[in-house]
Amino acid sequence: MAASQSLVALGADVAPLLMERLATEKTAAGQDGIGRTLFGMRSNKSVTEAVKAGLKSEVRVVRGWSAFLLQFNGPDPALLPTLAEFAASDFELLNAHSSRALGRYKQKQATTALAAVLKKKQPGAANTRLISTAIGSLQRQDTPAAAEALGALLDNPKLRRQVEAALKRMKTPAAKKFLKSTPPSSTPKPSVGSATIKDAQAAKKAAETFVDLSQSGLGLQGVGKALGKRTETKATEVRVHTAGGKRLPSRFGPPLGKKNALLVKFRSAKANVIVVVMTKKANGKYGWRDVLSLPKSDFEKLPKLLPASEGKAKSPVRAKKLRTQ
Repeated sequence: MAASQSLVALGADVAPLLMERLATEKTAAGQDGIGRTLFGMRSNKSVTEAVKAGLKSEVRVVRGWSAFLLQFNGPDPALLPTLAEFAASDFELLNAHSSRALGRYKQKQATTALAAVLKKKQPGAANTRLISTAIGSLQRQDTPAAAEALGALLDNPKLRRQVEAALKRMKTPAAKKFLKSTPPSSTPKPSVGSATIKDAQAAKKAAETFVDLSQSGLGLQGVGKALGKRTETKATEVRVHTAGGKRLPSRFGPPLGKKNALLVKFRSAKANVIVVVMTKKANGKYGWRDVLSLPKSDFEKLPKLLPASEGKAKSPVRAKKLRTQ
């Protein structure tokens, strides 16, 4: 607290120096750091005056940061043109900050600026933060114009899910109208898994390695016992389970959640089958997820990948939902 008060007291002397530094700082992180320092001193009137002067700076980035910092004093309509300019700019962080600030305004100009950002920036890793911020700002505006701007994005499959979520949170009746007009097919559905014989072979091999280690006492405690004796355990089938059905029960591993999986059968136990649940990791390789005992009737309803004729090419299998007890 004392340090903060000292910083405010020095505001009159420090603020002009920080504004000069802002004009020469090239990195987004550096600019953000200066902006945060000025924000911390905003209770000092001299700092506010220095930031206001920045609106007329010949250095473009200074004008952008000045507008962003001043909007914290209230959504001044005079700042709208500058905020709109920088929301659609390529200034990293500042464009997202400006888009977030536009969410405080209800004017059509602010909505148009946010819609322009979403039209200009293509979905992708580089623009994820900016696009999410612009959609969130339209949601916060919660006006018919904002709902219309979001509704225009429903045809974009890469943005549809996020846009629908924003429309559902809005209170304006216009948002509900767009949701009602959305075809049922656009509503996100559980993903349907697809897998090939090559996937099944990789999962089977990885499962066999896991089982061998478990039965040797090197795996998770209890897994080897659940799999039975080595003489009784042999990988015989691989079937596909999609995340669209009910969750698989969890025994040794974490719940499967919204993931597809390959179930590798190792043995039968009365009316059940013992399977190792295999899922694909980020590196493309299969790893074990759990060891389960499932009703044989449920298991046999799933599409079988192995054993399959090695001489025939097989198209990806569309997985069915698994019913579990």
